[in-house]
Amino acid sequence: MEFSTGTALRFGWKTIKKRPWFFVAAGLLILLVSFVVGVVTSSIDWALTGSPDEASLVGSLINTALGILIYHGRHGVLSRCAR
Repeated sequence: MEFSTGTALRFGWKTIKKRPWFFVAAGLLILLVSFVVGVVTSSIDWALTGSPDEASLVGSLINTALGILIYHGRHGVLSRCAR
C-alpha cells in the first residue's frame, strides 16, 4: 500500500468534521492542563529558589515528566479517535 498525502489529509479532515467539538474540547483541555502544570512547577520553583522565574531541578524534572505525559496522552486519545 502506498502512502498518499492527499488521501491522508482527506481522511483527517473527514475525521475532524465528524466530531469537531470533541477536538475543540480536547484542545482546550490540553491547554488548561498545560497551564496548571506551568503554575504548579512555577510554584515549586518559587518555593525552592525564591523566584518563579528561576528554574529549580525539581521543578524542571516535574515539568518535563508531566509534559511528556500530556504529550503522550494527547497523542493516544487523538489517534484512537481517527480509527
